[in-house]
Amino acid sequence: MIMPSETNITRLIECSCLLGGRIMSVGDAMGTAGDLSLFRVALRDVEVWRGDPPVDGAVIMAADKKPGLGSGQYALLGGNLTPLHVTDNTPLYTVYTICQSMADIRELAATINKGVPGWVTENDKFISPFRAPFPGLHSGPRCAVTGRPVLRFSSNIILTVTRVIPPAVLEARNPLGDGVFSLQVRNEGNVQELIPLLVSRGTLLWDQSVVCINRGTSYIFQESVPKDVQFHVLGQGESVTGNINTLHLVNFPWPQMDERIYFTFALGTLCASSFFDFSPCYHKGMIKGTPRHNDLTRCFSPP
Repeated sequence: MIMPSETNITRLIECSCLLGGRIMSVGDAMGTAGDLSLFRVALRDVEVWRGDPPVDGAVIMAADKKPGLGSGQYALLGGNLTPLHVTDNTPLYTVYTICQSMADIRELAATINKGVPGWVTENDKFISPFRAPFPGLHSGPRCAVTGRPVLRFSSNIILTVTRVIPPAVLEARNPLGDGVFSLQVRNEGNVQELIPLLVSRGTLLWDQSVVCINRGTSYIFQESVPKDVQFHVLGQGESVTGNINTLHLVNFPWPQMDERIYFTFALGTLCASSFFDFSPCYHKGMIKGTPRHNDLTRCFSPP
């Protein structure tokens, strides 16, 4: 098996939707996703590892040009749920790797499913972007630096993200908001499950749990992990929601010109993606007021 580049492996790990199959055709699709064009990719013999099966054996890809996929090729495709429409989230595929056979696709998918979005693997050891020691002793896979566990859970646990639009919107400055996103984790299964959302004395610590990924680099918030921290238990049919302000990320390289900023939000092995339009002359003032100490409660506030 010819392994794809490390970049593609990393991007596929960060995808909440992952499937493979044999390409039948690639054609134009209606609409756009920001500055990207949409394409309809039809497949056969589809196998799904994350997300839902494609409708009619076809998926929608977003790219700046037509994907280099040809009829008869085998490919593994990754993507995330994206709010293309007002009424629902659409699986939008943005990364692919060409393989030699379905057997190679299955082998690669198994490797990817062992990874944790936003983390790296070195010599079969997990390294998280967090640096604060994680309290307590934990068995099973965990970060070799901090001891933070890697939690695996069923496909019934779903993470979604939506942009929070402020009451005051200036068409030329912040039509897509100010970098605030609402994250929701819900349990669509019949049993309660442990999720990698930290809780201390009844308070959900989103800022100590979520990794924000941009262009393959992981960013976190100022760390302060309480000694009594535990993982949250999400009951049958339950959901939890919190707002994240990406303008409060530590050491994020905000651009000097207007730019659309894409984020993948990772909570353990869960991922969801969105974006907003950053305007330096409008948003820089908000960054200057970013807390750099212990007061990060407004980074992840109840909606």
